Amino acid sequence: MEFLNAILRAVFDAIQNPLASVPAWVGILLWSIPVTVFALWIFKITSNQDRITAVKAKIYACLFEIRLFNDDIRAIFRAQWEILGHVLHYQMLALKPMIWIFPPLILIMIQLHAFYGFRGLEPGESAIVTATMKAEDTSRPDVELQVPEGVSLETPGVWAPDLHQMAWRIKAERAGSFQLSLEHLGTSQSKGLHVTQSAVRLSPERPSRAFFAQLEWPSEKPLPAGSSLDTITLSYPEARLGFLGFEMESQWAWMILFFVLTMIIGMVIKSPMGVEI
Repeated sequence: MEFLNAILRAVFDAIQNPLASVPAWVGILLWSIPVTVFALWIFKITSNQDRITAVKAKIYACLFEIRLFNDDIRAIFRAQWEILGHVLHYQMLALKPMIWIFPPLILIMIQLHAFYGFRGLEPGESAIVTATMKAEDTSRPDVELQVPEGVSLETPGVWAPDLHQMAWRIKAERAGSFQLSLEHLGTSQSKGLHVTQSAVRLSPERPSRAFFAQLEWPSEKPLPAGSSLDTITLSYPEARLGFLGFEMESQWAWMILFFVLTMIIGMVIKSPMGVEI
């Protein structure tokens, strides 16, 4: 997973860099176009388009029957029962392309979440850095957080024995990209920090080497297998997204807009692409 994440980071960073300074909704719109084209193309080549067309025609015929014989209760119930069967058949036909579409789509969404799910700190803004220890020992570990110039340490480490976590509050003094350093047992592990308002890659967590941890948080290399630290997290604020006069502050707001845009774009371009959905 680490090798795949490294490749995806390089590809997505190269594409996203020119979009870092544009409004977030513009970047999301520009990403939604190729993703929609890709999804429709996969749907077209992996689905039985003729059978989908035939099943949809049968559904329309049943709806027309209900409209035509609206005074015949038996005919209406029979048509509704047939519609249910045709809908289930359609869903089975759509299942195969979804199996091919979802895995790459999930990887794309995880990568885009690093750019649009959170926002960088602003100068003067604080955040919490949390180190989770691997050891089951509840005694306070000798972990130190070192911050570079441009970042200040507001509080000493606070140890939560039940959670095996040490937490510090830091403050961003100026804009820039920084590397925090956590030192324990003679080893040092870094954690990236971005103080910016641009849509750059942000990493709320440097994960362990577990597969799903790396899948969820791909923006930094996982911690080494021999590290005494399990994870390092940084509490980036959730992103603000403005669109058509509305503003939301949520890490999921961009996904809502993304899916709405892909649905609209899909309806517009499916016929020119010759795709029956």
